[in-house]
Amino acid sequence: MLTLIVLVLVLVVLTSMRLPDWLAFVAAIGAAIVARPYLPVFDFEANTDMIIAITMGLFLLPYWLGPLVVYATQRSSASPTFDAYDPARHAVPPSVTIALKESSSALTAAGFTSVGDFFQTGFIANMTSRVTLFEKTATRQEAIVVGMYMNAEPTRLIAHHVEVMARFTDGRTLLVNNSKVTGAFAAVPGKTLEQFPDVRDPRRIARLHERLLAEVRDPAAIREIDRGRDAAGYLSQAVIRELDQQISTGYLRLDRAANAYRPTAKGAALMTWKQLPPFSTIHRARIRRRAAQLLARLGVTEPDAAPATVPALRKKVAWPAVGLLMLVIGYAASADTIASSSPQRSPAEPMSISADFDVPADFPGAVRALEALTGTTAAQLTVMDSLGFPVKTNGATVGIPDDRVESLLLAAQPIFHQQGFYLFRHEPNYGIGGASDEIGLVPLREQFAVVQLIGTNGVNFDLSTTDVIAWLKALERDAPFVLTGIGYDHVEGRFLRPVGADADSLAKRLHSFCPDVVDQGTGSVKELANEIGRLNTFFCWWD
Repeated sequence: MLTLIVLVLVLVVLTSMRLPDWLAFVAAIGAAIVARPYLPVFDFEANTDMIIAITMGLFLLPYWLGPLVVYATQRSSASPTFDAYDPARHAVPPSVTIALKESSSALTAAGFTSVGDFFQTGFIANMTSRVTLFEKTATRQEAIVVGMYMNAEPTRLIAHHVEVMARFTDGRTLLVNNSKVTGAFAAVPGKTLEQFPDVRDPRRIARLHERLLAEVRDPAAIREIDRGRDAAGYLSQAVIRELDQQISTGYLRLDRAANAYRPTAKGAALMTWKQLPPFSTIHRARIRRRAAQLLARLGVTEPDAAPATVPALRKKVAWPAVGLLMLVIGYAASADTIASSSPQRSPAEPMSISADFDVPADFPGAVRALEALTGTTAAQLTVMDSLGFPVKTNGATVGIPDDRVESLLLAAQPIFHQQGFYLFRHEPNYGIGGASDEIGLVPLREQFAVVQLIGTNGVNFDLSTTDVIAWLKALERDAPFVLTGIGYDHVEGRFLRPVGADADSLAKRLHSFCPDVVDQGTGSVKELANEIGRLNTFFCWWD
């Protein structure tokens, strides 16, 4: 048993050091044979606990040995250089060349202009990159096409992706890419990155970026491209900035003697674990779920017209390369950026309702009143159960344009509530594709009973419906509110009195309970506090 352990350990270490597989396997067998006479012999039949311990140790080998290998072997040059690509001097595998050519042609068709084609090697041992830089001055967008591969034979493709970027005058950056590699680095304030791993048409990536930029609503906030004449130096400085940012997060340290960035113990552990199940599985699922939501919201749901041909990975990269691979060409990240902010909204005004409008005391009559008020026909309210299956309720639902919902709720919710019915937004569609928001009406008076009926939860954060209700009740005691939106994975509400100076503490409280409201929403707790103070409302969702 111990001989097997030695063989596995040596094999993992040698493979991580980029030795060819056959050589690593032969060397591991040799080390195990040499070590065998010196290893103690155990009576495993009499020691079941030891068998279990050794089995678990082998099963969890990547989780404890991986960080050790990354910490000991991973290093990235602190002086990365990019040379102008010369096919006569630089060997690039045909598969990588084809993928780069197709992606570059697609970006050119989308209005981008090539700034330079560069070759980079020596940044990480045995890893080579070819990077093409583009710009689109009309929209102030920059883009890169990246092909990364190992130098071993046969060539092992690590990653190929397209990334589009824009910087704002306040230091924020917005990046969109189609990398299939999940990030290992820590998130950086002010760097908003949206990932679409299943979108292989670079033109769709560019279009998604443009539509996210359009939500800023102030073109002057987008910074002019200020790359300068030295594009290769620009890329080098951008890589250094990204690595410097990870020093402040505690993931990396600068080894001046070796002129290299190396992982800290914390960074080695976290970067490795992020690439292992179940963490990697959960992360990839969240990325794809977020991508699907954005594709629907931004209206970019058409199939890829000209997907780039990307060869499948021949082999998963070993742990050291995984440690610093993720978005290493994140050229636009700035260390001094601030958090991203959401487009500002103005407080809504109640809609005008006729003085003779009346809500009957029976629920069917209340539904007819809602139909008359909105001019739409009601349908049966359907919710999702704990397994994600649709379940019909005794409630009703109508469709209302997004820009009318808040005004309707301000005016009509109290009227229906007086008769014992709860009116609320069940499903926001943000006006995408002209879709209406779904407004629900249920024969319940108490708002937390509605939350229970809908089954609101934050399952991705281990929050049950009971947890959500308990937290909302605690918030209500300190800052009374009425819930205006209740859905499967979100709630929204309006405070009954001005929050004033309490906006900061409420923002921190909301961020602690539903991090996505900042991480994928306002971008910072300060901006969330500003929004709460301005609108006197709150919103929570668990993506």
